[in-house]
Amino acid sequence: MILINQLVFSRNFKQRGVTVAKSEIGDGFILLPATEGECHEKNLLFIVGMTLIAMAWGSAFSWAAEPEVINPKAEFPEGPVMVGHLLYYADYGGHTVTTWDGKENKVFWKQDGCGPSAVVPYGKGFLVTCYDSGSIVEISAQGKTVRKWGKAPDGKPLLGPNDFTPDKKGGVYFSASGPWESDPIVGKIFHIDAKGNLKEVAANLHYANGLALTADGKTLFCVESEAARIIQFKVAPDSSLSDRRLFIRIGQVDEKSGPYAYPDGIKLDSEGNLWIGLPATMCLHPLRPTFASGLVKR
Repeated sequence: MILINQLVFSRNFKQRGVTVAKSEIGDGFILLPATEGECHEKNLLFIVGMTLIAMAWGSAFSWAAEPEVINPKAEFPEGPVMVGHLLYYADYGGHTVTTWDGKENKVFWKQDGCGPSAVVPYGKGFLVTCYDSGSIVEISAQGKTVRKWGKAPDGKPLLGPNDFTPDKKGGVYFSASGPWESDPIVGKIFHIDAKGNLKEVAANLHYANGLALTADGKTLFCVESEAARIIQFKVAPDSSLSDRRLFIRIGQVDEKSGPYAYPDGIKLDSEGNLWIGLPATMCLHPLRPTFASGLVKR
């Protein structure tokens, strides 16, 4: 079995026809068509179970090439991001951040016990979520540890730091999932600004996971994995969040997922499509969010 959970776009693609649908409570979406079956091909690099896979678009959502395994020895890769010509990704089981230059993988940073799940550019270097040790670590462009955040502003531990999305102002949002179990609804979202100030911006989430911010910086999407849904927030100029509402239930776009739907990573591409990684059905589903002002433009 392969599990598609995290993804990162490597170059733009052209949309080819859409079907309009509407979410039950939140803003609308447009579901892009698949040429074959329910799973969508993609112009991106994505994580598949314990292996890192590279794929490219052909025309009309068809494969441009066979999948290429770029790291068969990865130990649960997570949270990839492209910076220039390099792919950076967290290797959870290996406690490393690793790079791939199109030819080879190299360990960029390592911290035993971290359990990294995402990496994101920040300042002159990067931030890493350490899921296991409950911390956010800043590392330099040379892969050296700079500093870390280990507690929330109220002094409580950061429980399960998971995913990042940049705030387009030099800071980042990150999810703190809570324990990896179904019952607790204690997930949170935090914000770190460009100066390193940390604040809590959302709470009581059912395993907060993937995050994505729209290009205009006005809407933040958050995956609630245990609730099998994606919610959305309005983003204020001070980076606080409000107007929490449902965006989509996974059953609306992936009927076969059933009670085991477990959305994981999400990404917005340059066309405004929101891509959802669904490990339970090994699929990627792209949605086109729509708002009162019309389609999100990229």
